[in-house]
Amino acid sequence: TTAGAWNGARPERLRLSVELCAMYWHFLLFVWLAIFALLAGWAATFIEICRQLLT
Repeated sequence: TTAGAWNGARPERLRLSVELCAMYWHFLLFVWLAIFALLAGWAATFIEICRQLLT
């Protein structure tokens, strides 16, 4: 992304790249939070929160 910006890439292409990167890192944050919750023994609470978010 940085290299593309310095090389004069189109703004539309840079925007897509940044949005995809942000989605990836937010997904990883969710994965790590889920792993932490499961390892910390908060599985029941975590599952209840997920159910509330999905309904």
